[in-house]
Amino acid sequence: MKAKISKFRPNVVISKQDMKNKFFSCEGRLNRKPYIIRIIILWLLSFIISSILYTTMQEQGIILAFVLTLPLTLASISLGIRRLHDLNYRGWWLVGLLALCCIPVVQVLAIIPVLLLLCVRGTKGANKFGQDPLAE
Repeated sequence: MKAKISKFRPNVVISKQDMKNKFFSCEGRLNRKPYIIRIIILWLLSFIISSILYTTMQEQGIILAFVLTLPLTLASISLGIRRLHDLNYRGWWLVGLLALCCIPVVQVLAIIPVLLLLCVRGTKGANKFGQDPLAE
């Protein structure tokens, strides 16, 4: 009896449109698991880029690292907006959270909304930002 050989081939190639939809779109909802995975990917990329450029180029590396990590920062913001949409909040709440992080005395309190983004389940069913991503 011959074993069947699976013809499963993972789709490794990611199109520009797919990347834009996954990382740079501010529309729709994003549940916890993809949010956490994508944020970790962005943090790792940012850390690697910054570390390599700073150790190899010193002062010029800081400027180049800032320029190269700017798209990663924008992607993090759009992911945060979509995660807030999943919780049925407008993306503008992220501005308040970022402002909270800039106030030295209150920075400790900023961890609470971040933990909520990571831990709280999104709205069940459809909300004003779209269908439940877990229902699809």
